Amino acid sequence: MLPKTELARVQQQVTDYDKTRERLLVLTRKITRLASWVIIQTHRKQLSKSETMLRDAEESIAQIRNLLRERSDFNQAGYVIVAFQEFAEAKILFGFVSRQKLLSQREVGVDWMPYMLGLLDFIGELRRRTMDQLKDGKLKEAQRTFGSMESIFEDLLSLDRTSIIPTFRRKMDVAKKLVEATRADVIADIRRASLEKAIKSVEKRIR
Repeated sequence: MLPKTELARVQQQVTDYDKTRERLLVLTRKITRLASWVIIQTHRKQLSKSETMLRDAEESIAQIRNLLRERSDFNQAGYVIVAFQEFAEAKILFGFVSRQKLLSQREVGVDWMPYMLGLLDFIGELRRRTMDQLKDGKLKEAQRTFGSMESIFEDLLSLDRTSIIPTFRRKMDVAKKLVEATRADVIADIRRASLEKAIKSVEKRIR
């Protein structure tokens, strides 16, 4: 039979663990929600709103880091990694749109694993951006965006030992399909633009 003092000590540890878990769940849900809105607002070119929400998310990231310093047993919790990954995706997209550059891991401010997973999810955002540019008739911009998309995919494909990263292979498979689909869309638009140019040229000669 456990002494009452030992039982009380164990109970306190369980209680403290659960309180930390609940706090982390609240913070990670907030970050995930904010990251989704940053992505939406960035695609809408509402960059000031995106920046405000990113700062809010960064404050929650800082709170999580403080909790993890006290309770390192939560470092590899799936919901923590996912929240950092979602934040990374949002910040990478914001940096790409607002500063026309791909932010480094240090600039994003997360560990290597969520950064890499965030980059893979960012490929999907680049497809969306490419398609928006094609819809708006901005073919050259769409080609540049697709070039970035393809380059990021190839860079991540060149890495070794990525099988140790949870969900990396599945995300790579999804990214490959997105790259192939986007390439087909861009090529189709290039051909359409070329055909329209040729028709206009013929029409001018006829006149």
